[in-house]
Amino acid sequence: MTQSPTTDLFDLKPPTLPPTSTPRRDLVERLAVAERTVDALRARLWQDREVGVAIGIIMVVRGVDAAEAHDLLIETMAQTDRSLGEVAREVIGTGGRPFATSVR
Repeated sequence: MTQSPTTDLFDLKPPTLPPTSTPRRDLVERLAVAERTVDALRARLWQDREVGVAIGIIMVVRGVDAAEAHDLLIETMAQTDRSLGEVAREVIGTGGRPFATSVR
């Protein structure tokens, strides 16, 4: 599955239509907004899955619970100035090797 760029779902606003808008144009523009919203939701769902997989890997590698594994992901994200999705993809790609030793 190809990942689309992540969009902040809270930034999505209904389209502002010009006064000369026609009903057909209005529907086309609303459809475009709906398609962008669906794409953003799919990207977010995919990232949530990756984060969940990464948490599971860290739990196994470090022998910690889910909350501590999540904290380690967040801590690594802050230390490396990367997104949570990027850190999660690295954990998945490396099998959690960077977390085999303490990052604290």
